[in-house]
Parts: sequence; C-alpha cells; structure tokens
Amino acid sequence: MAEQPADAVTVGYIHSDDVAYSWHHSMVEMVGYDMGSEGRIVRGGYIAMRCSSGGLVEGRNKTVAEFLASKDADWLLWLDTDMGFPADLCERLLEAADAAERPVVGALCFTQRESEPDGMGGWRCRAVPTIFDWAQLGAGEGFLVRWDYPRDTVVRCAGTGSAAILVHRSVFSRIAARYGPCWYNQAPNPSTGQMISEDLSFCARAGALGIPVHVHTGVVTSHMKRLWLSENDYHAEQLGDVPSLLRGRSESLLFGKPVELSVSWPDGPPQDLDAAGLARVADMMDAERGRIPDSARQGDPEPQEAPA
Repeated sequence: MAEQPADAVTVGYIHSDDVAYSWHHSMVEMVGYDMGSEGRIVRGGYIAMRCSSGGLVEGRNKTVAEFLASKDADWLLWLDTDMGFPADLCERLLEAADAAERPVVGALCFTQRESEPDGMGGWRCRAVPTIFDWAQLGAGEGFLVRWDYPRDTVVRCAGTGSAAILVHRSVFSRIAARYGPCWYNQAPNPSTGQMISEDLSFCARAGALGIPVHVHTGVVTSHMKRLWLSENDYHAEQLGDVPSLLRGRSESLLFGKPVELSVSWPDGPPQDLDAAGLARVADMMDAERGRIPDSARQGDPEPQEAPA
C-alpha cells in the first residue's frame, strides 16, 4: 500500500516593498531543507500578500481567505518578513502540532517593549516573549506576558503572536463559521477598554471556541527591531558577559554602584571542564570578538589636549 504523503504546508506572509535579509536568508534555507525532506512547502506553496504599513489586518484576513479558497494544504504557516528562523522550523512545529489536540503552535518569538524614556529623546527597550496568559488586570481581565517559561517545551497558553505560527485550516473554518470571515482585527477588551492586537484577538476567538493555543519554546526565532543603545545597555550586558562568567564572576554597575556576580554550576560545568579549561574557552571567545586581556595592552596613550 502506497505511503500517504506528509501534510502539506502553505507559507503566508505580508510584505511591503522591503523585507529583512534575515527573513530572506531563513526562507531560502527552509525551502532548501523542505525540498530535501518531506516537500511540504513545495506542495503547499505560498501566499505573498502585499499591503501598506497600515494594512496588516486586511492583509492577514485576505491571506486566510485565499488559503481556504485556493489551497489544499492542511496548514498555514505565518512567517512575518522581519523574522529570522531555523531551516527546520516547519518540520519541528509540525512534530509538535496535531490537527485535533494542538492545531495552533507558535515558535518562540520576542517583541520589543519601550519601557521608559532615556532622557535623550529615545527609549530604553527590552525583549518580551510573546507567550500570554489570560489573567486579572486590576479591575478587569486581559492578556498578560508569561515572563518565565520552560525551555524546549511545548506549552499551552492563552495567546501568542502571529510572526511565526502554524495553524491548521480547521481553525480558520471554525472561526469563520462562528464569527464570519474575519479572523484578525483589533478589538476592544470590554473589561479594561484597551485594544487587543489583531493576532491576540485571533487567539481570543480560538479560545472562545475551545481551540487550544501552544508555543514550542525550543523553536527559537529572531525579530529585527530598531533600538537605542546607551551605557546602561553596556553595563547590563557586562553583567551577563559569558567569558567573564566562565572565569567565575562578572563585574558591572547596577543603580550606579559596582556589583559582582559569582557563578556556580549546580549540575557540573559544561563538558566537565575544570577552572583552567573554562578560562581557556573564555580566552578563545574573547579573541574571536577582538577583546584583548589587560596584560597585552601597551600602556595608556598619552593624553591629548582638547581642540580649542
């Protein structure tokens, strides 16, 4: 008896006149990987929906409508054009997905939150995981970021973004049957008055129909963003400086005060390296990024007078 072909996947994306190189590179690698394995994307094809910067909602809804009307694929894989992702993303998400039990599975994605002004016209920014729970928010309820998530695990949540997410076609059909052919739109949260983004409103509709949403935290992506860099960012990175941590401690400033972090390995050091071995690895990492040890410096340069 002939083997049944693997589920086909249609890739959908919304684009303007520009896409990130990381997305282009990742797409080329993923299609090449697919051609050498199951051929899911080769059979499912793609839907490239052009839209203006303000037409994201319309573009997503048009893509889903075209997917249901003209594609026979079982799954739609959203991949936003500012994302980077591994070549095997499609296969790994499908391994975790199931048409009945896990029909919506997202990759681990991060968005950027402008947390506070930097005093110079810019903002201090932080990475925010797009894994959301439905929780109490003051007097109302709404989506709340799950800051602490398990690594390399398929976790259920109330919502996630649509930057890199696999959705079974039955989900779109069920939502259309209940709410009409509008899967994505910004919607007000009646308990808080805040607007819910188009991707989270999709998750809210799915949740109302008892359709579970999951995120695979082992399928990691990148998200191209603009941000302001300052000394505060430098000091934060110094605290987590990997070569320093391999040597046993890192030093930086926190709230204007010197701070040191020491390191322990509860499960033993990587590859059972001793302190000398870890130091050698740290030296190699420093050399790769052009950092030289203080002992190799040729002394401080002569002070120069500031120009008049």
